Amino acid sequence: MRHLDQKPNYHITHGLYGIPWRSLVAADCDNLLVGGRLISATHLAAGSARVMATCAVIGQGLGTGVALAKRHGIDIRDVKDRANELQQLLLKDDAYLCGVANTDPKDASLLANVRASSHHAHGNPERLLDGQQRNRPELRPYFIKDKKNNPPPEDGTFAEGSAWISAPLSEDPSPWIELQWEDAQDLVEIRPIFDSNLSFDISQSSHMRGGREGMLITLVQSFSLVLQHRGETRWEARFDENRRRNPIVQLPLDLGPIDTVRLKVHATWGSAYARVFALRCQQG
Repeated sequence: MRHLDQKPNYHITHGLYGIPWRSLVAADCDNLLVGGRLISATHLAAGSARVMATCAVIGQGLGTGVALAKRHGIDIRDVKDRANELQQLLLKDDAYLCGVANTDPKDASLLANVRASSHHAHGNPERLLDGQQRNRPELRPYFIKDKKNNPPPEDGTFAEGSAWISAPLSEDPSPWIELQWEDAQDLVEIRPIFDSNLSFDISQSSHMRGGREGMLITLVQSFSLVLQHRGETRWEARFDENRRRNPIVQLPLDLGPIDTVRLKVHATWGSAYARVFALRCQQG
């Protein structure tokens, strides 16, 4: 208000950015972390870091970091020295960390061979093996942004991304993707990571008041898992009415060694394509 003769100043960032652990650590008080809009940031960074969805995921990172500090018996300030471990824990829970790849040594999917019943030209199944659980920040969204959350065009107008994308469900009505290992694995849980369309333009502004009702169409609604060893099915299950982008499937303790994991998609919430970013197969 003191400079009415000057035009408003704004800054546009190109791409996404991460928030460092040090921004959450109170400078003048021991054993205190702050999250949400209280983090340490310049007025420029606070312009985008202050929004509620970002505040929520800051809380996830803060809580995971505190658990890590307690596990190792270290001061919360020293969590920064275990940044890679903290990042891997967050990735396991499907946090979106810009440009950080999954390198979890207990994720057997990184050692597997992969094949699929079909794939889109911009959704090769090998992408499940690169450790990138979400679209890379330097890439555009996997399809042209649609504020009404409509399906992508039937001609498949996709941009490059990090997910396996099936052929249209009209051509492949029950697409599947399969991981195989030469050496059998002892698995304790399966964590598929589906596409909840993090690129969807959600706004509370007047022109989109109330948001969109229902599920985001890109999410998988119904799927099944089949685990085998030497061609013999050891365990299988079907999951309907899925509303999670990262469901956690606990496996039986007496399962035994597994050399094949297949995920079959039976339905989406409206999309003409099945999309899977990762199929994490966690060892004990």
